[in-house]
Amino acid sequence: MSATLKSLETLKSKMNNQQQEFQEIIKEFELQKQKFEEEKQQVDQYLAQNDILYLNVGGIHFCTLRSTLTFIKNTIFDNLFDTDKKLLVDRDNRIFLDYDPELFKLMLNQLRQWIEVNDSDQLFELPKTSFNDRQRFRNFLRHLKFDEKHFDLQFYDSSNELVGRIVQASSRSDDNQNNSYTSFYGSQMYSTGCHRVQIKFLNSCYYNVSRASYFQVGIANFEKNKKNPQSSVITWPCHTVLPSPQGVCNEIEDGDIFEIEIDCNDKLVTVTNQRTMKGRHQIVHDSVPLPWRLYVQLPNDQSTPIRII
Repeated sequence: MSATLKSLETLKSKMNNQQQEFQEIIKEFELQKQKFEEEKQQVDQYLAQNDILYLNVGGIHFCTLRSTLTFIKNTIFDNLFDTDKKLLVDRDNRIFLDYDPELFKLMLNQLRQWIEVNDSDQLFELPKTSFNDRQRFRNFLRHLKFDEKHFDLQFYDSSNELVGRIVQASSRSDDNQNNSYTSFYGSQMYSTGCHRVQIKFLNSCYYNVSRASYFQVGIANFEKNKKNPQSSVITWPCHTVLPSPQGVCNEIEDGDIFEIEIDCNDKLVTVTNQRTMKGRHQIVHDSVPLPWRLYVQLPNDQSTPIRII
């Protein structure tokens, strides 16, 4: 009987040892599995970031890395190339994007430069050719959902020297004051190149329907000592009267910033409301000779409801 118990104890001990060895094997397997999953995740992440993309953008072929297009986060490119999405491809199996290839190239090359210096806080440089080209590139970047903090708000003159944001004082002209409007002149002189000024409306609620319903902005001949100098202005409504029962739509709201681009070379003045992106432009007649200065005419009031920024 004792021999049988001894055999059972021996068998039990062997089983315990085997169970312990088996648990060690399972533990090692789990560790190896976890390590494999971590390495696989790293590889998948690397491949996802560095997949080579062959693109057909508006008929022009591009080759770039996924990580280049997704260098700036929260844009349309973040999810555009997901594998679970059905992408439109051309006959050469290139991903087709219906964008302007010149605008895409301008955007892509700048992203490549940012990656070289590993700086995601850079600004997109806008084209120096014309206002329309700059506006098209801005709109393209907005369509791609780039944050406007990446937009270059500087402008360049014809010699490619940086002009920068113009900060200037404005003067009120009592000579041009009447019962309805008051004229304001900027102190900065413009004679060559392309310049940009921004004016901010501090108190747009002043413009009510019962009073004057528009303001004028543009340029005037730079003759400080001359009363009523020749000017070229764009008339901007303060309100749009809509069919009943919609009533009145405010074209200007508190804090609205209007961008005035003064192009001395092409003799063109362009005004854009940065909130609504509505814009108007006007060719300056030869009767308004250079040099110019900013000219704004506002409904009469004791205080100035705008500020040049």
